Amino acid sequence: MLNRLSKSYLTLRQLSSNAFSLRTHNCGELRKADIGRKVELYGWVLKNRFNGSFIVLHDKYGFIQARLPQESKLKNIAASAKIEDVLKIIGTVQSRGENVNPEMGTGDVEVEIESLEVLNKCSTIPFPVIGNLKPDAETDVELRKRLIYRYFDLRKTEAQRLLHLRANVIKKIRRSLEDSLGFIEVETPTLAAHTPGGAAEFIVPTQMHGQVYCLPQSPQIYKQLLMIGQVDRYYQIARCYRDEAIRGDRQPEFTQVDIELSFVTQDQVLSLLEKMIIDSWPETLASHRPSAPFQRLTFDEAMKKYGVQMHLIIH
Repeated sequence: MLNRLSKSYLTLRQLSSNAFSLRTHNCGELRKADIGRKVELYGWVLKNRFNGSFIVLHDKYGFIQARLPQESKLKNIAASAKIEDVLKIIGTVQSRGENVNPEMGTGDVEVEIESLEVLNKCSTIPFPVIGNLKPDAETDVELRKRLIYRYFDLRKTEAQRLLHLRANVIKKIRRSLEDSLGFIEVETPTLAAHTPGGAAEFIVPTQMHGQVYCLPQSPQIYKQLLMIGQVDRYYQIARCYRDEAIRGDRQPEFTQVDIELSFVTQDQVLSLLEKMIIDSWPETLASHRPSAPFQRLTFDEAMKKYGVQMHLIIH
């Protein structure tokens, strides 16, 4: 019985975020059920208290407190660990007894350190990544500084949330188009010939004298060729490039869901897009999920109601 449970546990571990990783657990998943288990953790120092006696380690998944035994020979290493240093900790999960921290998901337990290694030192901390132990806590920082240290800013809870939200929406778009509607994803070239008209293009020099490529404004030509080739339902999460002045609604580089299909009417295309939007709607915004059919306006109706004030339509 124990062998079967152990094998089942290992199978679940192999399907988790720790699969194919040196770590046995991430910093946010240890609970009372793990008490007595030996673990190997990797993460960044959030707090170092009492000269290394207590270290709070964090990663994108959460926080865990690690405790150094008083008689440990690792005191000097633990004391030298600074905020945002990267550590490897091996130890055993233990109960925190009455010292539970309700602000941490792992607040019922801690890891007694048996092995400690500083993998990387953080020489510069441009701004606090996390204000306190609450996972939604953020510190206001000047935008310019956040962009300069973007790799550091990505550790913030909100940045991680938005990255996961975007990835989840794209995954749902793929499922909707491929599994429900028979589309195929095709990557079209991003080095293309010059196509006159529309926005200005980015020019890419080549090793061939006098010859250049252009970055595509959209996959328009390629997807039309796919239709001729009987690829009648195409889509792509496409990168597009337009050498235009930057405005609130204009970017030189952006991503779009690019779709083309054959033998359809305009209304069928609109209905398809409605289904894709509803299917890919994030669960965190479920209360705002639209229902089909969406309101539709003819060109004449739109002009009568809004004129050329496009911002009124957008907002």
